[in-house]
Amino acid sequence: MGRSTLYRKALDVGDNPSDAEVLAALEKARETFNALCDGLFSSNRRHLTEMQQHRAAQAFMSDVNLRQGDAKTEFAAYQIMAKSDAAAGLDTDIAERVEALLVADPDEEPDALLISDAIAIYKQQQTDLKYHRVLDRFLQQSGDRLLDGSINRRLHNWTQDQLKDRNPATITKDLSIILSCMRGAVKARGLSIMVHKPAIKLNEAKQRVILTNQQLEELFAQDMPEYIRCAFVAALTLGAINSEIYRIDPGTAGNVDGCLVVRIDDGKTKHRRRSGPLPWLARWVAPNVSEGRLRENMTARIKKVNQMASPYSLRHTFAHAHAIKHTPDVAQAQLAGWSSRARHSYGLGGVHYDELLRPLIPIQHSTWDWLLSPNPADNVVNLRSKA
Repeated sequence: MGRSTLYRKALDVGDNPSDAEVLAALEKARETFNALCDGLFSSNRRHLTEMQQHRAAQAFMSDVNLRQGDAKTEFAAYQIMAKSDAAAGLDTDIAERVEALLVADPDEEPDALLISDAIAIYKQQQTDLKYHRVLDRFLQQSGDRLLDGSINRRLHNWTQDQLKDRNPATITKDLSIILSCMRGAVKARGLSIMVHKPAIKLNEAKQRVILTNQQLEELFAQDMPEYIRCAFVAALTLGAINSEIYRIDPGTAGNVDGCLVVRIDDGKTKHRRRSGPLPWLARWVAPNVSEGRLRENMTARIKKVNQMASPYSLRHTFAHAHAIKHTPDVAQAQLAGWSSRARHSYGLGGVHYDELLRPLIPIQHSTWDWLLSPNPADNVVNLRSKA
């Protein structure tokens, strides 16, 4: 496998395998090799968690054709390891784990469980991508750890960190998904771990960050790729959040009276599914980066004009601007997808009717033409000239 003469091993495939079978076997062999490397000495060996040690030990045993339960006694396990030349290169912790596996019940499963393992189990049962995004974000922010009693401290720290700049109600929703994931995995493995819900102290309501006219001008004056400019236009004039922006499909964009209309077909609630006119754009350009990178790019640019702001602040700015202009609640609900405003459609299909979208176009112009050029040129959004 590979060009190195230090490690070669035949792939576990039968005679005349297909390309797909070879690729699958190669990927499995790579995973085994990487786990094996975790157990070997090296000058920059990273710290291994308990579960990673277990997996490294399993990989070593598989490589030298040892099985769990091969030894009847600890002394027999010691003799097996002493006779193995390959075992001499193992880290002490991994070697001890191998010896423990050699005398373990062949049918016994490890008690150790990683947070990433719990998330993987949950994803198999719950296919809703919105839940996946919450869990992936939690894993990225908190890091992969052994799922043990310390999970409660980590959940508490994560919650307190989130409360610095997120709405408690939103954090509570995310926590319900995270707790369901962790508790489900613990129950499935029969572990004696209690996962508690962190207390969320509802502090006094803080004034939500909005961008001033000058800050908006500075934001849109920045040099940026076309897809980010499109994203900022949707965030400001449709109150669209990052996940909604990322999933706008250029192929579903339409046209009403010469005005570009984009569809938002995915949202936190059914009311978030909507269409919105963007008269300053000639086309919609989808992001060519991941959703996380899109959020990072937008955040970096918006913090150049307001350190306290985030991309979500543009949704607050949307509401602030329309409150000043006394825009009817029905129109605001149609544009931003609010469910708490007056009824704005009969069924979900209503939000995509031309008859309902046409009155929104002059509202968009009157609210944002001071910032965005009413006539797109070169397929990008231009600031109105201040000359």
